Amino acid sequence: MLGLCSRRGRPARVAVALVSFAVCVLVLSVAGCVGNGVRSSGPLVRPAVTLEGHEVGGLDQAALHQLVLALAKDRDIKPINAAVDPRDQSAVPGLPGLRVDVAATEKAVMTARSRQAVSLVAAQVPPGAGLDRFADLPVRHGHRARREVALTFNVAWGEEPLAEILLTLERLKVRATFFLVGTWAEGHPDLVAAIVEGGHEVSSHGYAHRHITKLSAEQIATEIRRGAETVARMTGSQSRIFSPPYGEIDGRGLDVAAQLGMRAILWSADTVDWMRPGVGTIVERVKKRLSNGGIVLMHPVDQTAQALPQVIEYLTGQGYRLVTVSELIDESRPLAPGERASTSGFFRRAPR
Repeated sequence: MLGLCSRRGRPARVAVALVSFAVCVLVLSVAGCVGNGVRSSGPLVRPAVTLEGHEVGGLDQAALHQLVLALAKDRDIKPINAAVDPRDQSAVPGLPGLRVDVAATEKAVMTARSRQAVSLVAAQVPPGAGLDRFADLPVRHGHRARREVALTFNVAWGEEPLAEILLTLERLKVRATFFLVGTWAEGHPDLVAAIVEGGHEVSSHGYAHRHITKLSAEQIATEIRRGAETVARMTGSQSRIFSPPYGEIDGRGLDVAAQLGMRAILWSADTVDWMRPGVGTIVERVKKRLSNGGIVLMHPVDQTAQALPQVIEYLTGQGYRLVTVSELIDESRPLAPGERASTSGFFRRAPR
């Protein structure tokens, strides 16, 4: 988890300290006035009520308003728009911002019972420009600010290792994304059902696993559409993402996919496990190519099934949350508890 101090250093600590000091001075000065017999107009906050840990009992509406504004100044965060990663020309999802509702917060405090702890009332603010602006670009990773990783499996064979992989994911309580070749899915309905029952995301890896770059526009459309329709029919849910067969897709294929409302998903960490390089090598490739918002590509081979527990243990040990691809790129998804997005694009813990 990225900490505020670790990302911004001493200036950030000083800034937070100054805000806290200002809040304390404000609260103490108002409390002092009330205690010295200066009458406040209007109702007062009930005794021993706290707002974000600050004692606010006895404050009137005007003093409370100033306090909420001071706290909101440090909590309001602008959303971050989706963008293009210049390193790989991929689309990067945006991040939601946060805006404190001053009026709602004041109402919550003024109506609070004695000794009640109240938090700031805030709402997510969606980015002004989302992934839809870059519909003709693939996604290779989520936003680098999110300390998350999506495990993906392209499936065109490997029934026995797949069964072992599903057992490992169930035992470790991890959800992954499976991209299935349509013809394989039709021939293995029981395994498709097992993937769905495991709570995993299921999407298309094309229908017949053909090289999209060697097809006509009409053939590309058929490959993508038929693959998606097969998965939807067998799982009961419609997915708008797909993994191009062989990871091959060019501008023409991306344009066709965009016209079909489909988003091409590639990866940021390729284990190349289909070449069976060894369990240790698979694990090391994940470690070496790991990054925030990463998408890890794997296949149902025996060595991957053996390496998977080590991969998951390493990722969780490094503080990564394991999510599905759709969760990784969901720009409306609420921030994780205790996190918020800064204008620099990094998550940091909200001050206590």
